[in-house]
Amino acid sequence: MRGIDGFVAYYLIDAGPGRVTTVSVFSDRAGAEESTRAGAKFVSDNLAGWAPNPPTVVQGEVALDAFP
Repeated sequence: MRGIDGFVAYYLIDAGPGRVTTVSVFSDRAGAEESTRAGAKFVSDNLAGWAPNPPTVVQGEVALDAFP
């Protein structure tokens, strides 16, 4: 992710037994869309046996931020 233009942050969340959620933050939509393609390739190339179901992708704009 760090090599993709507009990268701001990446979080991996333990969502319970056998489940993870990731949140990627980019400064623009183009970077976010590129990260989706890169992430799908990474999962396909490296985690196919561990994550047999395709990920669900949700995109949206930041509606609220709590940073000073």
